[in-house]
Amino acid sequence: MRKITAYTLAAVPAPGLPAPGLKTVASQADQDAAFSAAVNQFGLATSVGTLIGTLIGGAAGCAIGAAGGANGGVTVMSVPTGIAGCLTGAAIGIPLGAAAGLVLTGVPAAIAVGIGLAQRLSAPDSTPAPADAAPAV
Repeated sequence: MRKITAYTLAAVPAPGLPAPGLKTVASQADQDAAFSAAVNQFGLATSVGTLIGTLIGGAAGCAIGAAGGANGGVTVMSVPTGIAGCLTGAAIGIPLGAAAGLVLTGVPAAIAVGIGLAQRLSAPDSTPAPADAAPAV
């Protein structure tokens, strides 16, 4: 009796069905280059988004906190309470801005980088054929 393995079943198509077409895929070097580029592109996009979100969150938090501190303070103490409000607002706005920047740039970047990665991985192999291989006549 012949032992049937997964490899045997995959190599023999079912009766009446066409044989699965073989497709050349990217070489290991092409795959490494594609993943490396995807990691770099995604990391750069999310880090820039986080940086911009941090700056916007800090500025907005400082402005909102300073306005609230100056309005809530006594007239004589409006400058110190405005400064304290600015620092408090910035302490709240910076992490919220960083999170918002990460999400708002990370999601589109993940989609765009994923599409680019899929295209690079499904492209034909870019390694040249060996020089000793004779062309088919």
